[in-house]
This record gives sequence, C-alpha cells and structure tokens, in this order.
Amino acid sequence: MKFLIGLSTIQTVILIFAGLRLTEIDARLNKMETDIHAAAQAPAMITQLAYASETGTDGNVHPAQFQPIADADLRGFIVDELDRVSADIIAATGPDARYNTSNIAASAETDALKKSLENRLQTFVNAGRITETEMTNFQISIAKLPADDRQYMLSRLTQVMNTGAVDARF
Repeated sequence: MKFLIGLSTIQTVILIFAGLRLTEIDARLNKMETDIHAAAQAPAMITQLAYASETGTDGNVHPAQFQPIADADLRGFIVDELDRVSADIIAATGPDARYNTSNIAASAETDALKKSLENRLQTFVNAGRITETEMTNFQISIAKLPADDRQYMLSRLTQVMNTGAVDARF
C-alpha cells in the first residue's frame, strides 16, 4: 500500500513538473509570436521614419501621407552596406587566398599523388593481393589526400576488395 502511495506521489510531482514546463513553453511561444508580429511591423516603421526625415516632421503622420520605400531603393541600400562590410573584411584579412600560387602547386601535387595511388591500386589488382605492410603504406598515402579525393580512393579500394579482385584486409 505504501508503495502505491509513493508511486502516486511521484506521478503527481511529475505531472506538476510537466505542467510547469508546458506553461513555460507556452510563454516562450507567445513571446516569439509577439516578436514576429513586431518584426512584420518594422518595414512600416522604417518607411514612416524615412518619410519623417525627408519632410522634417516628427514621424507621427497618417499612413496615407507617405509612400513606402521602393524595393529597389532598399536593395540598393543593402547592397551598398554589404559592399562596405565586405571591403572592411577583405582589408582586415589581407589578400584573397584563392589567388595564392601555393594552392595551384598543392593541386598539382594532389593530382600526381592521386594518379600514383590509382596506379598502385591497379598494381595490387594485377597481383591479386595486398600484404599488410603494403595496405598500411597505401592507407597512409591515401590519408595525405584532401577529404573528397580520400573518400574516393577509399571507396575504390573497398570496391576492389569487395569484388574479390584483391585479397586484402583493412
């Protein structure tokens, strides 16, 4: 009997906790809804403030007295701000890494390594097996590749092993 009373008490506490948590979630949803509604009203407020600054009034005008900001004007303003910010970022970070010649050399080196690994894999297929030492060295070489090329070479190796063309273990 004490056991059932204890279970009932625990169940009641859990229900109270769940109810409080549900109330908290409901309050958050109401706040989010209010924030979304306020954000939807923001363009009208911006338009009203723009009209007020142009006409020299205090901004308390009837909506029929002003024209909304055109989409093209707003887009132009946003593009100008993004250009200014991106120029600041470029100035802070230095020259663009895409034009760095070391990337071109690394790409050529990667291509040569990839071709070498393809040739080694074909050699393993012709031999019909890979020793543990060869497999370890091959995996070390694969690890030097960039992520996409590494994934490709590992999938090629797995494919060759699964077809039975090479007797080997990872």
